[in-house]
Amino acid sequence: MYQLIGKSFEGKQKSDAEIIDEIDEDINTLSLEGAERVALVKTRVNQGIFRERLLKEYDSCCLCDVKNKKLLIASHIKPWAASKANEKLDVENGFLMCPNHDALFDGGFITFKDSGEIVISEELSESDYESINVNDGMKIALSKKNKEYLCYHRKKVYKGKVR
Repeated sequence: MYQLIGKSFEGKQKSDAEIIDEIDEDINTLSLEGAERVALVKTRVNQGIFRERLLKEYDSCCLCDVKNKKLLIASHIKPWAASKANEKLDVENGFLMCPNHDALFDGGFITFKDSGEIVISEELSESDYESINVNDGMKIALSKKNKEYLCYHRKKVYKGKVR
């Protein structure tokens, strides 16, 4: 809409204040109310409850030794959007992970076998393993219910073949 800051479509110079006023007017004409805002708030509230439950189960990242609770992320095994209402807050549908491992897991670059052994996507090069702190020897403890959720993760989220 505004291709050049300080220029209108006719090529006339406008002040920053005039451009900001025009943008504000355009934003005010948009319908920003609705389910997306409600879902965002609802997700954050429920995500906090889910995280608190996982903090009671784990004292560190399930893959590495990061223990700082401010850094640990509640990661859904079966993604929130795909989960039924009772699955969204089920502690068995989650792992506590550091930001690095959470991004890899949520992005489908790692998953786990039913034995708990890590599976690393072919989309990652072996030279990246050290930088992103993953290796083929990593393993996590899994409950029976974790394994059920991981079946979904391996089929729908993971980007690769489980070897």
